[in-house]
Amino acid sequence: MSKTTIRAAAGLAIALSLAAFTWPAAGADDAGRSGQVVQTAAADAPTDVDGVAVRDALTDVGDRIAAEAVAAQEARDLEVLAAAIEAENLQRLAAAIEAENLARLAAAIEANEAREAEQRRAAAAATAPAGSLEGIIHRHFGSAAPAAIRIAKCESGMNPGAVSPTNDHGLFQINIVHRGQFEAVTGAPWSSVYDPELNTIYARHLYAQQGWGPWTCAR
Repeated sequence: MSKTTIRAAAGLAIALSLAAFTWPAAGADDAGRSGQVVQTAAADAPTDVDGVAVRDALTDVGDRIAAEAVAAQEARDLEVLAAAIEAENLQRLAAAIEAENLARLAAAIEANEAREAEQRRAAAAATAPAGSLEGIIHRHFGSAAPAAIRIAKCESGMNPGAVSPTNDHGLFQINIVHRGQFEAVTGAPWSSVYDPELNTIYARHLYAQQGWGPWTCAR
């Protein structure tokens, strides 16, 4: 083997050793530069030394180093993207938990207000004489009793015997058009419309069907 062949082969071995040594520990930029160095060396290397394709071998090494440097950079980019997505998902999860907690708090407040209203209604019913008009209304209207009392005061002045010019009768001023239904609901004749208990029972029936719509004072 000639001295030229030996020097070329030695140069190839040294270049390949340097590439193998520097590439694994280098960053993407350094590895890329290493690939460029090897490719530059390939350009200057002899095309063939005793049948050994020196330039092709160096070119292959440079291409491999550059390609794996790009792959390493892409892997780092994916890690950064994954971290960003995870951070965003954590923020969304925190927002969802906060919204759920707020909804539960609002529901708890609403339930507490409903309990307090029922307690106030029960206290008002307890203080009203059992046989009084307000006591009767509380007994049948429950939590709607305060509004029902206001309507009864407006409609009849809390007078169970009141009759209006428009043929409305009793405590809640039940109109004559309801006669048949009044008798069916209460099981009593129309003449009982002046009984405050029966009048209130039918008024509660109307309220369950139509709300406060049938009463002018509620409009």
